[in-house]
Amino acid sequence: MQAPLPESVDRILVRYEDLVADLEGEAERLATWLDVELDAAVVETTGPIDQHHVTSASVPDSVGRWRRDLSDTHAHAIAEGLRERIAGFGYRL
Repeated sequence: MQAPLPESVDRILVRYEDLVADLEGEAERLATWLDVELDAAVVETTGPIDQHHVTSASVPDSVGRWRRDLSDTHAHAIAEGLRERIAGFGYRL
């Protein structure tokens, strides 16, 4: 298990579903936090993000997939073992 970061360490939470739903907004948020310039449009220069997505038919299909694809047994085991971390990321069990 990864040790928690000390409170003095700056960090930002980037959730996958937020990134794919609003790439430009998340890039702006990250750029502000990192104090750098980021251009979300660069992602599109290599082709639509859907072309590079390999675990689902499309990006929207991949969001929340962990909820749909896990067996009840696995979902329960993960929920029991990671309940606090999952809640900390803003997910409901």
